Amino acid sequence: MRLPESLCQICHAIFGFLTVQAVLVHPVLVGIFFLTFVLYEMDEEWNIGDHAFEEMREYGVGLGVGLCALIVLSML
Repeated sequence: MRLPESLCQICHAIFGFLTVQAVLVHPVLVGIFFLTFVLYEMDEEWNIGDHAFEEMREYGVGLGVGLCALIVLSML
């Protein structure tokens, strides 16, 4: 069963957002989440040609939004 494309895009962005927020739990988690995502996407690209660059862009959007949220919340 394949998820709709829009849901996949939202999930990539959410995972990016959660990657940044993981620093609140433990800083090492950020690196683990990032490496896990990049390795997973590279594996998909090499095996099924899944256009990993698009999914990494969506993940990057989540990272950016998460970073902005973290900065704003730290100023309050």
